[in-house]
Amino acid sequence: MDREFNQQFFSYFGYDKKSAAKFFGCTVRTLDNWLTGKPCCRAKKLLSIAYRGYLPETGPWKRCKINKEGNVETPWGICRPSDLAFVHRYKAIARLQAKVMNNQRNQQRKAPGPRSAAVNEVKSDKA
Repeated sequence: MDREFNQQFFSYFGYDKKSAAKFFGCTVRTLDNWLTGKPCCRAKKLLSIAYRGYLPETGPWKRCKINKEGNVETPWGICRPSDLAFVHRYKAIARLQAKVMNNQRNQQRKAPGPRSAAVNEVKSDKA
């Protein structure tokens, strides 16, 4: 018995073996054999892909999946598709704000401050 296959199977299909059989293109009897014994490697792969919401099994998506409502479940929480659609805007705004802050810092470094003006006056008095 393959625990991971069974967990994914019942999480994805519940107890609806007829729709699962249609999904896999097999009979209900074959499904029962897979659930009690060792499932076909193609069935394991197909179920894994469908269970994860067609996300890759490696890299940063390894522990993520798309649930039946269409939201992305991550280890840190659930994201709606609209959240992901605006990520590029958030990044663009962050880059723009960083550029503005760097420009302001550079202007402050170049502009003579009150201390440098006072030091120049003291130097001119001594001369």
